[in-house]
Amino acid sequence: MRKRLKSGDLLQIPLPNNMGFAYAKYLDLVKEISTDGLPNLIKVYDYKTNDENYNFSVLENSEFLIAPLFVTGLPPTVRKGIWKILDENPSIENFSVPHFSRHEDWARGNPDDNWYYCIDADIEKKTRTKKENVQHLSPLAADGTGIIEIRIAMTFLIKEGEKVEDYFALEEYYEKSTYRKVTNTPPYYSLPKDTRDFALTL
Repeated sequence: MRKRLKSGDLLQIPLPNNMGFAYAKYLDLVKEISTDGLPNLIKVYDYKTNDENYNFSVLENSEFLIAPLFVTGLPPTVRKGIWKILDENPSIENFSVPHFSRHEDWARGNPDDNWYYCIDADIEKKTRTKKENVQHLSPLAADGTGIIEIRIAMTFLIKEGEKVEDYFALEEYYEKSTYRKVTNTPPYYSLPKDTRDFALTL
């Protein structure tokens, strides 16, 4: 199985606590923006399986579960075979670089202040806005593999009406902080498609 990523690859992601497998598309933002130093970006499908068997047609035609995410540690995770590149050739996607949120929370004052959206994943292209206009976006920061799987699993559980605490103890720091992040983010899959990846009220 191929271990080197290329833009458009489909990834199979094992979920924690024997919850099956999620699926995502890898996108190389460097090709879109021509800027070096960006983390890897994935778009997670609203599709999962109990085992490694999947239906490619259903997968490719599924909506996305959460906002596009920056991921650190993806290449070594793929090389080790933890996340697997599927032997499929998905159709070419008309991809628009999403906006990302930024909260400069080191400033004292109201936690709802000092929010921005960033164009082209560039902190130099930030525009001040209100929290409610960007709280559905992913932050301009990356989570590592290991944390991403927890976030995906928790999002599926909430969408399916399950209790997250039945699957996660929520005592460990990363589980607790990820749960807080998931529950404080408007569900991506419930938002209008034309607003999902962009700040509101520009």
